[in-house]
Amino acid sequence: HLHGFTGFGGTPGQAIVLVWPSDYNVPRLPAMTAHEFHHNIRLSCEPWSADTTVGQYIVVEGLAEAFAAEMYGADKLGPWVRSLDDGQHEQVKPVYREALSTTGFPVISGYMFGNPQAGIPAYAGYSVGYRVVNEYLRRSGKSVVEATYRPWREIIDESRYF
Repeated sequence: HLHGFTGFGGTPGQAIVLVWPSDYNVPRLPAMTAHEFHHNIRLSCEPWSADTTVGQYIVVEGLAEAFAAEMYGADKLGPWVRSLDDGQHEQVKPVYREALSTTGFPVISGYMFGNPQAGIPAYAGYSVGYRVVNEYLRRSGKSVVEATYRPWREIIDESRYF
């Protein structure tokens, strides 16, 4: 992935973080690890399944990034949460609004990692999810820990992002 690091925390009790050691990556290692372990907790509440939606996926990633930011600072997050500027967010909002209930990993992964044919920039789902979650936290007054246990639909609806 971007900058030589990636991870997986979808299996409770396990987290994998693959990192090319560099001046950019090493300071981000604690935040990367917190992000992946957050998935362990979140996916215990709303498990991943064949019915996982775009909405659920953006919330999973947005919460993990918000948790890592709270623990280690937003400056230690990966580049994907800032992959879209304000104008790009406005362009993709309607695309995501219409796709929130879409299922099927081959389809929903395009909303996270990018799908040029559908006009979805690389890593747009991470950036959208991070904004959705931060809006939810701001509007609800909940902490990211409290939000971890809330249904994805509530987080999206109460964020008023869409």
